[in-house]
Amino acid sequence: MVDTPNAKFSHVYAVLRFDFPVDTANPENTVTVVKVFESKAVAEAEVSRLNAINQEKGCIYKVHVSRLVVEWVQ
Repeated sequence: MVDTPNAKFSHVYAVLRFDFPVDTANPENTVTVVKVFESKAVAEAEVSRLNAINQEKGCIYKVHVSRLVVEWVQ
């Protein structure tokens, strides 16, 4: 995971859920954004918690860094 600061955007840390096996009829359902955090440490703790309680469900959780883009629509 690349976590290099960006001058224009703040970083956020998305918790992603990967479901297995991949549904070939609907592969877009394989990855879900579960939650987004401002803190990397909090996101990693949530990933650890979710992986522990869901280890028998055929899914894994990972943290992915992204950028927060705030747009105001008028």
